[in-house]
Amino acid sequence: MALAAVDTLLGPARPLDVAATQGALAAAQVPGRTERLTCPGRPDVVLDVAHNEDAARALAAAMADQCADVPLALVVAASPGRDLARFLRPLLPLASAAYLVASERRSEGAAAPDAPLIRVVSVTDALAAAERHVGPDGRILVTGTHRLVAAARGELRPTWSTGAAAGWDDTRRYAAP
Repeated sequence: MALAAVDTLLGPARPLDVAATQGALAAAQVPGRTERLTCPGRPDVVLDVAHNEDAARALAAAMADQCADVPLALVVAASPGRDLARFLRPLLPLASAAYLVASERRSEGAAAPDAPLIRVVSVTDALAAAERHVGPDGRILVTGTHRLVAAARGELRPTWSTGAAAGWDDTRRYAAP
């Protein structure tokens, strides 16, 4: 829709270069959308701002192949009023551990998931526990709120880098509804 709007604004006198536009869109990366951070000797960390059930299903589908042969730990939070159980339903089968960051604001009335969550005080504690759980060859998925993803990204980005890692298919993107 954005491309159609730009094309309409430019008009027939200045048409969009289709090849250049397709190339730019294919190379585009959105921080916090299946963003992978790597650090030698440490597990990959995937950051994703999914925060509703539809986005969680899409994220689970995108992560399933990528995490089939490696341990995965979830680091999650939920905004007030969100149904944490419904959000986690598609993600929990992928994970061998799930950490709920207690410092993130969360609705007391949110339905508890069937699987146990390990409650931790901070993003720092959650990332450390998840890393101990999965080891250097595992993966950590941080998701649930924009605030949680931003905090994790802020903590990791000074020493971790965004880039390719063995076994990760960067061409698999997902579109959350």
